[in-house]
Amino acid sequence: MRIAIIGDVHGCADEFNQLINIVKPKTDLIVQLGDLLHKGPESAKCVELSMKKVDVQLFGNHEQKHIRWLANVQKNTAHTMKNIGDYEDVNLTQEQINYLLTSQLALSHKHWLVVHAGVPSNCSPEYRNLSIYRLEDKIPDKYKTSLYLRYEDENKKSVNYGNEK
Repeated sequence: MRIAIIGDVHGCADEFNQLINIVKPKTDLIVQLGDLLHKGPESAKCVELSMKKVDVQLFGNHEQKHIRWLANVQKNTAHTMKNIGDYEDVNLTQEQINYLLTSQLALSHKHWLVVHAGVPSNCSPEYRNLSIYRLEDKIPDKYKTSLYLRYEDENKKSVNYGNEK
């Protein structure tokens, strides 16, 4: 099986489409690692491309942030989001939002595991060996934060983004 893994598109729809068109004929499966949104000019178009051309969409921290921001907007509550323009300029349809909400959190196949950010080195075997995680599945809360980890310190301890030394 030939698998293409694409990550961190960040609103660059033309480049994302070009890459998909290059790898599609040569692969059996296209996995997008998350972070379709923000930074670039065409986040909604990136989601649309993923919906049409990607086989497995994983949930990244920018999708998580955007969904959290939308929830704050709906409730008319304050938020602490940085780079607010990145959020306000993304006009997702309800279908696109639903697509992101049903993105997988991780994908494993035989001897590998694909996630957006990281898995703690001390996570339990049952977490590593589950074949597919979805947002609606019940994964232990202590592992949900592993989706957004960025660093391991010198003692192999997981360090959340923003808390690195």
